Order: sequence, then C-alpha cells, then structure tokens
Amino acid sequence: MEDTIGDAQMAQLGQLQGNASFGGNLGSARSEAMNAAALSKTAGEMGAAELANRRNASLTGAQGVIGSGSTIGQQMGQGIAATEGVGSAIQQQNQNEADAGYQGIQRLFGLYGSPAVGQKTVSSGGGK
Repeated sequence: MEDTIGDAQMAQLGQLQGNASFGGNLGSARSEAMNAAALSKTAGEMGAAELANRRNASLTGAQGVIGSGSTIGQQMGQGIAATEGVGSAIQQQNQNEADAGYQGIQRLFGLYGSPAVGQKTVSSGGGK
C-alpha cells in the first residue's frame, strides 16, 4: 500500500512541478504549499479507498461465517434426528426380541385351537 501511494504521489509531483515550471512558479512557496496539499489529498484518498476495500472484504467474510451458522445448525439437527432414529430402531428391535417367546407360544396354541394360559374362549350361541 505504501509503495502504491508513493508511486502515485511521485507521478503527481512530476505533473505538478511541470505545470508550475510551465507557469513560471517553480520553487515558489505558494507552489510548494499547493503541491504538498495535493499530494496529501491523494495519499488520504488512496488510504481511505484501501481502508474501505479491506472493511468490505472483512464484512463479506464475517457475513459468510455468520450465514454458515444456520447451515451448521441444520446439519447438526439432521445428525441428532438420525441418532434418535437409530435409538428408536434399537429399542423396537429389543422389544421385538423380548416379545418373540410370548408370540411364539400364542401362535402354537393358535395352531392347536386352544387358548393360551390366561385367555378365555368365547363361543357365541348358535341358531335353533
């Protein structure tokens, strides 16, 4: 940045001194004061422009980071939901395994046509 401002000021100084020489004012105090003011203005404008560019780049980067927060939150939520689904599936499998013996006995008695222990047979009355 320093080199860029220095190069711009050197080019501008050459132009200003050329104009002062052409007008016959080369070396006058007034001409030197005008040159110094013009060079300071150029340096200030270039510095302000660079600062604005850096600020915009920083803000753009920060907005990207802030914007990614919702995406990360959604991805985390999806991971949590997947973990809950796995937990539910494991719980259901454990329940199925625990019920398997009881269900087998129920089927066996169903094949024999008699109720299992603890069940009642209900017969409906027929016609005449």
